[in-house]
Amino acid sequence: MFKRLMVIWMLGCGICGFFGCGRSDALPTVGIVQILENPQLDQGRFGVVDALKKAGFVDGKNIRIDFQNAQGDLPTIDMILQKFVSEKVKLIVTISTPCLISACNNVKDIPVVYTIAFQPEVLGVKSVPPKIVGVYDPLETDRIVQLMRRLIPRLRRVGIPWNPSEMNARLAVESMKKTLTRNRIDIVEMAVAGTSEVYQAASALANQKVDAIVACSDNSVYAAIGSLVKVGETSRIPIFVLEPTIVQGGASVGLGIDYYDWGSASGELAVRILKGESAEDLPDVALEKKKLYLNLTHGKAQGLDFPPDLVKSADKIIP
Repeated sequence: MFKRLMVIWMLGCGICGFFGCGRSDALPTVGIVQILENPQLDQGRFGVVDALKKAGFVDGKNIRIDFQNAQGDLPTIDMILQKFVSEKVKLIVTISTPCLISACNNVKDIPVVYTIAFQPEVLGVKSVPPKIVGVYDPLETDRIVQLMRRLIPRLRRVGIPWNPSEMNARLAVESMKKTLTRNRIDIVEMAVAGTSEVYQAASALANQKVDAIVACSDNSVYAAIGSLVKVGETSRIPIFVLEPTIVQGGASVGLGIDYYDWGSASGELAVRILKGESAEDLPDVALEKKKLYLNLTHGKAQGLDFPPDLVKSADKIIP
C-alpha cells in the first residue's frame, strides 16, 4: 500500500512539474534517483554530494538536490525519472543498474551521470542516449580469486548465492564463474529471489561442502550479509565479497571498488557538466582502483588466518 501511495504521489509531482503548479524555484536542480536506501548505495550518494560540495555546488545555496528513493520498485524509478524530465532538471544522477537502464529509456535531452553500475552497453542497452555518461566497474575478478587461493590453499569448490533478476549480479557472477573455471575450481550456484532466501541458500551451500562463499555485486545478498556470516561461522566457511565495505557486516574479505569513491568519481563528472562541459563530449570512466578490507575477528571465526604482509597491505582492517 505504501509503495502504491508513493507512486501516486510521484505521478502527482510529475504532473505538477509539467504544468508548473506555481513553482518559483530559481536554483538549478540536480535530480538523484536511487533504487533503494541501503548502507552501500547510500555511500555512493554521499560520494556524489560531497564531490559537488567540494567543487562549490552546495544544496540550498547555488543548486537544489532532489533525492528520490524508489523503495526497490522498478516502475517507481520510471516515474521518478519522468518527473525529473517534466521539471526540466539541470542534471540527473542515477545510482544502481536499474536506475541507469531506466534513464536510457526515459531521458533523452537532460545530461545523466550514472554511478554504481556497469556500462550501459555491457548491460545490453542497444541505444544509449548521447547525454548519458558515468563511472563504471570494469568487472575484474582475477585478483579476488587469487586471494581466495592464497588464503585457502586447498580451495576446490566455491559457492555463489545470487539473485538472477539482478542484471548487475548476473554479469558479476558470469565473470566470477569464468575466472573460477579458468583456475579449475568447481562452482556451486544457489539462486535466491530476495533477501529472505539468502540464509537457506547459504545453508544449502554449506551442506554441499563448499570451501568458500563469494557474493558478487548482488544487492539482495549484500542486504542479507548477516545470514551468510551466520552460516559461514557455524560451518567455518570464509565469506568473500566484491564490495569492500560489506566486510564491516561480517564478511572476511572484501576486494573491489569502494562505493563512496565510486560516487565521488561520478560526482566529479557531474561537476564538469554543471560547469559547462557537454555530457556528449565526456567519456565513460573505468574505476580501476580496488580496495582490500579485512575483518580479522570474523575471518578467524570463518576459518581464515591472515598473513601479516596481507594485513599490512590492506586498505582497511576491521579488528
